[in-house]
Order: sequence, then C-alpha cells, then structure tokens
Amino acid sequence: MRRVWLWLHRWLGLAVGVPFCLIALSGAIYCWEPELRAVVQQQRVPERDLPLASVTELRDAVQAALPQGDLRTLLWRESGWAVEALVYAPGTYFHVQLDPYDATVVHVQDMKVGWVNRLRDLHRTLLLGEPGRRIGHAVVTIYFGLILTGVILRRPWRRNATALARKGGWFTWHLRLGYHGSVVALLSVMTGLYWAHDFIEHGFKAATGELTQPVPPPQSVVPAEGAPRPAAWPLLQDLAVTMRAEHPAANVRVSVPHGDRTPITVSIIQRDHRVVTTVVRQFDRYTGEPIVRPTDASNGDSRSRFNRASGWVYDIHFGTWLGFPGRLMMCVSALLAASLPVSGVVMWWRGRSGKRS
Repeated sequence: MRRVWLWLHRWLGLAVGVPFCLIALSGAIYCWEPELRAVVQQQRVPERDLPLASVTELRDAVQAALPQGDLRTLLWRESGWAVEALVYAPGTYFHVQLDPYDATVVHVQDMKVGWVNRLRDLHRTLLLGEPGRRIGHAVVTIYFGLILTGVILRRPWRRNATALARKGGWFTWHLRLGYHGSVVALLSVMTGLYWAHDFIEHGFKAATGELTQPVPPPQSVVPAEGAPRPAAWPLLQDLAVTMRAEHPAANVRVSVPHGDRTPITVSIIQRDHRVVTTVVRQFDRYTGEPIVRPTDASNGDSRSRFNRASGWVYDIHFGTWLGFPGRLMMCVSALLAASLPVSGVVMWWRGRSGKRS
C-alpha cells in the first residue's frame, strides 16, 4: 500500500502543482485585502472637526458621479475613514469612497477591474471564469487528498533521522513543512471544500435546521391602500445616526430598500472584520420599527442559524477569527504550501535524472 500512496501522492501533486501554487500565493496576498483596498481605493481621509454629511447629501454625490448607478448600501467607518457606497451598474458594480464631512467623491472603483480584484479572481477562478472556478474546486479537493497521503507517507521517516538526512535538503523541506504545515493548511482546505461542493453546504444546512425549519425572509408591512408611504431616506438617516452612536467602535452599513416589502438592513461590523461578530438587524422601511424573527439572537442579530454558522467558514478560511495573528498565520501557511509543489517537482526531477544516469 505504501507504493500505492506514493504513486498517488507523486502524480496528483504533479498534476495540480501549478494551479495550486497560483491559488495559494494569491490567497496569501489576499489575506491582507482590507489593507490593500484602503491604499488602492484611498479610503483614508483627513479628520476634521465638522458635522458629518447627511444620507441625502451622500446619495446626491453618488448620483452625480454615477448617473446610471443604483445605490445599494452606505458604510460608515471610524473617524478618518471615507464613507463607502456600494453602487450597482449594468454589468458591474462600484465602490465609491466619499468624504464623510462634505460628501465629496474621493475615489470610484469598478469592482471588476484593478489588480486587487484580479487577485481575488485569480484565487477564486484562476482568471478563467466559471471553468476556472470548477478547476479550482477540483484542485482543492485533490490537495486534501495530498495532505492525507503525505501524512501517511511521513510516518516511516518520523524517527529515522539518518535516512532523513541522507535524502537531502529538498526532501527535508518537503517532508517537514508539508507535515507540520498541514495542521493549518487543513483549516483553509476544508473551508474551501465547503464552497467547492454543494453537498457539504447542504449538510451544513441540515445540521443547523435550515432545511427542516426554514426561516422566511423579513418583510416590511406595506401601508393600506390610500395611506401615506413615507420615503425611506429620513429613516435611513435616523438609523445611521442612532446605530453609529450606539456602536462607536464598529463600522455601520445601512442598505437602501428597493422593493415595497424590502426592509432596511443595518450591519454592525467590528473593526477586525470578523463575520462571526457582525450583527445584522432589520427594520421596517415605512415605520422604522425593528423586525424580530424567531431566530434572532440576544443581540438582535436577525440572521438564521445557518448564516451565522457560515460566518465561521469565512473567518476560519482567512484567519480573521483570530484577528491579525490569525491572518498572519494563514498567510504564512499559504506561502509554505505554495512551496511544496516546487520542492516536490525538484525531487521528482532529480529522481528521473538519477534513473537516466
């Protein structure tokens, strides 16, 4: 069986080495996506002792910059940061950075162009669209098998230091980094499998009760025919001011309702960008009253159990569940994992050269 495991490990590794290197390297860099976007999109602004611009002023500035755009959300960060508007447009979407004091447009970023977005697409789809997404999912699945076969093959070398030294530096690098790095790599690979295969997500839904007790989407109560329908913009302004005052240490995102029954969604995001600590609250778009559902947590989080649990998948994949140390750990792990195909190819090529000689 050892020969079988070795054969599988060698040829599967050679088959997925190049795409896996691209996925791992792009993932290591993309761990720092918030910091990269802060520089590229000019999200920092000078602090001033002035009142903040209103929601309508921000809306008018967005409409002037993107007349064909459809404003969806506004995100307020801490002092010294721009307000970010999410704007949909035909065939794409934009992030518009606005000065929080006078609503001046600081930067407009098409989210389908730019090197940071290309880096994201490289990690997700290898820049090949839907076929690349499927290839990436297959590569992640095969790499999971490589980790398992590598752990099995490592066992005979565990206490044989003499034989290990005789094999040379490339073998030592590949064996030790591959074995010890697999502990962290498994976290990233297993969460990647969650997005790669629908049956895993389906099982996740079954475990959280999403299939047996589906939660209906929250809806606003439409006023009776003939009754006045107040505009949502004053409510958006009130909710933005109230939520920012209640959560001064968090970022606050407010959605713009588009349908008659669509509620106003307010997301309270901690500065460490962890999804598991984000609280999503929803309000009636006509009255501003909170919409409470059976799944609401004690803090008012209106997400279903499945959506709250899915936040762990994202946070574990990028290491944000441990804050900055977690992201650094995932970054280093991805860089080391990207080096394994290189050392593996060198070992394979040296073996072929030895046979020829």
